[in-house]
Amino acid sequence: MELDQILSLLVANTDGALGAALGGMDGLLIEQFSNEAKLNLSNVVAEHSNLLRSTKIAYGVSLGAGEVGEIIVTSDKILGFTKRVNNDFFITLILEPNGNIGKARLLLEQAIKNLKGVLG
Repeated sequence: MELDQILSLLVANTDGALGAALGGMDGLLIEQFSNEAKLNLSNVVAEHSNLLRSTKIAYGVSLGAGEVGEIIVTSDKILGFTKRVNNDFFITLILEPNGNIGKARLLLEQAIKNLKGVLG
């Protein structure tokens, strides 16, 4: 399965999903799929990589809580759900505010398994 197929299936099968992106911890967009033309997933990846790094410092280092596995950010217009794939990559799913976060969590886990197979 190719990267774009993994992301498109994730978006198609998650209620309320607007788009998904695979990003590098350096903030660069690797692959994307979106149903929403106005959704700038490159910016989403850049911002979420910063959030992951900041949260890693705040929780992992300052609080001694260990590795951060996922981050959920909600706003008036979108919900961003980010999970680490490994030390180098993460996946972000953008949903409508009333999107199905439970199904998103389940399908993100499946997508991560598929991504690991592709990324090696």
